[in-house]
Amino acid sequence: LAYGSLLKLGGVGVSCSGVNLLTAFLGLLPSFLSVLVDTPWKRLSWINTSVGAIPGALPPLNGWAAAVGTVEPGAWILFVILFAWQHPHFYAIAWMYREDYARANFRMLSVVDPSGERMFRQVEWFCIGLWVVSLFPAFMGLTGLVYFFGAMVLGAILLWYGMVVSRTRDVADARSLLRASVFYLPILFLLIIADQWRADCLGSAGNEVIRTPNLDSLAAEGTRFTSCFNQTAPCGPSRMCIYTGRYLCSTRSAHNGPPLENAE
Repeated sequence: LAYGSLLKLGGVGVSCSGVNLLTAFLGLLPSFLSVLVDTPWKRLSWINTSVGAIPGALPPLNGWAAAVGTVEPGAWILFVILFAWQHPHFYAIAWMYREDYARANFRMLSVVDPSGERMFRQVEWFCIGLWVVSLFPAFMGLTGLVYFFGAMVLGAILLWYGMVVSRTRDVADARSLLRASVFYLPILFLLIIADQWRADCLGSAGNEVIRTPNLDSLAAEGTRFTSCFNQTAPCGPSRMCIYTGRYLCSTRSAHNGPPLENAE
């Protein structure tokens, strides 16, 4: 406990001094919620799975805040994706090890409702919800067609596994759902990277992706921006900054409009 606390506080200190206060706060919050809220809640109510999914879904907010200095709508979409994903993932585990949870007096939904009726209904609903919300990055313009069609296929596969185990209530099928969920998340994020790589290739092939006339003129005049983030990627936080015309520097922002005063 002491070693873990030391590492966490050291990380928060580094975030405060080297990144920003919001990133430090979002780095500390998951530990607080996991240790002081989620863990005790496991003995109080079956809702502990949803409570524990909150700190588990916070890392995208942390990374986004580190990249652009604030939490924008795209970050919340990633948060909701991770929040929804954890339910079929951990419900599968709860069904596989429901007897162990019962002996430990953990009030998991699989223990409170041994028939599994309520739990597997939630598995199906969260798989459907995850399928829908996973498409929002494409709807918001954060990703393109590679991600959109990939997310469609992944969501359909996960939903199929969820529906199978909902019908059979078999431990082997619960394990299959668990495996599917383990593969789902990294593949989904790899699709985001692949979409970004595709857009980069289109840009490097001479196909104009987006124009930034003010920054181009500043660069032509030899303007330098010190301690700035590289905001050229066409998706994620970088793409959001391109859309809003905001390019973060250490103490100020450059906008895709008139040059900032006292810009170096």
